[in-house]
Amino acid sequence: MLEYLHGDAINTAPIVDTYGIQLTSVNEYARNVMAQAATP
Repeated sequence: MLEYLHGDAINTAPIVDTYGIQLTSVNEYARNVMAQAATP
């Protein structure tokens, strides 16, 4: 986290490959949260 704080790039490819997750942008995340909030 300290490297990130100082602006160093972080290679997330090994984490994505290991855990099989799909990264999303902040914009995509916000849209998903707003869509869920709008659903009764």
